[in-house]
Amino acid sequence: MLDAARVEIDPVEAHEAVRFLTKRRDAVHREGDWRPVLDELRAHPQGDLARSLSTPWRLVAMATAYEQVVDPGELLRARTEREVTDSMFARFIPASVRAVDEEARYSPERVHAWLHQLALQLESRGGGGNTLVLPELARSPGALWARVLYTVTVGLLMLVTLWALLLDGALGGMARGFSLLLVGIAVLALLHLRSKGYRLILRSAMWLPPWRSPLWAVAAKAALTGRNRWGFLVSSVLPALIMWRTLAPEQLGGMGDWAMALATLPMLALYAGLLAGHVLDAAVIGPSGWLRGGTLVALALLCPTGVLLGLGLRAGLGLGAALLPLVLFGLLYCALSGDTVMYLCWLLVHFRRVPFKLSRFLGWCHAAGLIRITGGVYQFRHREFQEWLARHPVPLTRPTAPARDSATARTP
Repeated sequence: MLDAARVEIDPVEAHEAVRFLTKRRDAVHREGDWRPVLDELRAHPQGDLARSLSTPWRLVAMATAYEQVVDPGELLRARTEREVTDSMFARFIPASVRAVDEEARYSPERVHAWLHQLALQLESRGGGGNTLVLPELARSPGALWARVLYTVTVGLLMLVTLWALLLDGALGGMARGFSLLLVGIAVLALLHLRSKGYRLILRSAMWLPPWRSPLWAVAAKAALTGRNRWGFLVSSVLPALIMWRTLAPEQLGGMGDWAMALATLPMLALYAGLLAGHVLDAAVIGPSGWLRGGTLVALALLCPTGVLLGLGLRAGLGLGAALLPLVLFGLLYCALSGDTVMYLCWLLVHFRRVPFKLSRFLGWCHAAGLIRITGGVYQFRHREFQEWLARHPVPLTRPTAPARDSATARTP
């Protein structure tokens, strides 16, 4: 392939399709159901059915759709190539769901409806977009209400923060300068609305693997043995000194303040996350790694905020002093991780069209063979499948009853 000057993809011949289908395990066990289809391919190698199976993708999709429980003979009743592909794709989602999900977590109808909405999102971009990047959903042309919701959220947080600051009245002459600082933070948060976004923390530095993933050990080993190991060791001195200062007893130069130590613990987790995000490539972590990074930033800000709120309530401070840390946390989070907030706004706007735990659903679709992962993005299994879903908001046909006991059905 590296030395080739030109690569041509030839269509799959009818006899090759027959040989492929006869080797599928379930097709062998259902020889009576499959014999008319195979005879049609042998008798009419240039017919509608043969042309419909002339690509490897269509051939595999057809085998997946019909080899377990559905009678493939219905394809012989199709009068055009379009009808063949419509019937095949209509059966493809139920067969994929049945193959991977024995507990019926998602029904085929819901999977079809959700994937239809995602396909519409890609088709609305124009120019044939085929990559589904979750942080960019709120910046797509059809996500105006998500951007409006994000703008309103930032505006309300800024107004409530200013109101809490004025209500407390304890800052005196510093109130004006602090108010200007809040306006500056709000402006940084609104910069995320730009088409290319705006990041105080690089997104690539905050792609985190799953919490129990062995990639954390790989990241630690790479950081300690790689060429940047001295930089990581030097940068870890400050977090270590902070924890020593907060946890060590007074006799050893510390404060022994467990409340302060609780507030600084998330900062150590943030440092570990930055370390992992810097060492590991986003393609290795997967397309949902950025969402875990946003969650880590939220925890790093929320824990000290909760400590300050608890100390303020214990000291008997007013409503403004108790409310100020919470709204200030929200405003800072929008400035630091606006992509995550905009993504949540998009989910809230589309909560009836797509599942709220969208990344988990897409991971399930990847296991079912409906979605593929390419580097740090999601893609539909095939562009033709994406276009078909965009044209069909509901399944063309409902799944029929199994032709045999589901306990004996084999996974393709």
